[in-house]
Amino acid sequence: MRPPCEIVVNTILPNVRAELVKVLIEDYGLRQVDVASLLDITQASVSQYRTLIRGRDELLLEIFPEIEKYTKEAARCIMEQENIGVDVEPWNCICEICEKILYNPKFSEYRLTSTQIKKCVVCRGD
Repeated sequence: MRPPCEIVVNTILPNVRAELVKVLIEDYGLRQVDVASLLDITQASVSQYRTLIRGRDELLLEIFPEIEKYTKEAARCIMEQENIGVDVEPWNCICEICEKILYNPKFSEYRLTSTQIKKCVVCRGD
């Protein structure tokens, strides 16, 4: 059985990163190199998230449409830190998104169907 955190890292986080890259570029006008520096990832990764080679799962985004709202909040959080000159820790903002999804009752259902287990004693929704 795969633990919930592994599913979050393998499925939710890439979608969050892809959406966050999109928001930082489109809404805040950052260049790919700036997004890479801000998120501490490579510019090539930013490019792959941007061109949807990596990280975008439309079915998952249909199940969790709130990812879009959460990433907009995370982008605002990151940019506020950047604008006031604080050392930006984007993972604090991103971890909040993953935690919100992890404890969403829909995640429990998603986990049960995606891993084909019968009962989850970890997810809050069970």
